Amino acid sequence: RDLIRRARDVQPAWAARPLTERDRFIGKLRHLLIQHSDELARLISDCVGKTRIEALATEILPSVAGSRWYQKHARRALKPEHLSPGSLLFLNKHSTVSRLPWGVIGIISPWNYPLGIPMHEIVPALLAGNTVLFKTAPETLPVGVRLAELFQLAGLPEHVFTHINIDGPLCGDLFLEPSGVDKLFFTGS
Repeated sequence: RDLIRRARDVQPAWAARPLTERDRFIGKLRHLLIQHSDELARLISDCVGKTRIEALATEILPSVAGSRWYQKHARRALKPEHLSPGSLLFLNKHSTVSRLPWGVIGIISPWNYPLGIPMHEIVPALLAGNTVLFKTAPETLPVGVRLAELFQLAGLPEHVFTHINIDGPLCGDLFLEPSGVDKLFFTGS
């Protein structure tokens, strides 16, 4: 509960940062993923049993490419959209759709793609101004720990991204409490 509260406390300040600033952190992370790709491939291989080449091809490179794609398209996806009046009766009315962050995002990821799947949830959540609580499968705990270290190396403010090590059913209950996360990504069974 304390980690959710901390993520909730820092979320408004994170969302208030300009998109260009949030984007810079993701760019730094992307470069760190490239710099540490050998180490990450070994870590994923040790945890999951994939070959290092498979870990690189199915997890690290798609995470780098996906992060770049989200960076490239975030401005367009998040900008306000002005709607045309739907009727002549409303020509003097103006409507705008604004994309606002959810708040605190919980992500529970599977063991078989411990980096590839969650990165496609983490990066857009952070770019959109959300904070993230990330729970890995127990088998891939070292991957989550290393990812948290890379976010720290990228200079991400404290509690904007938090890796948590907690039992699955307890985590699910905690995330789904009324004071829990605002949105949950769960991949697994």
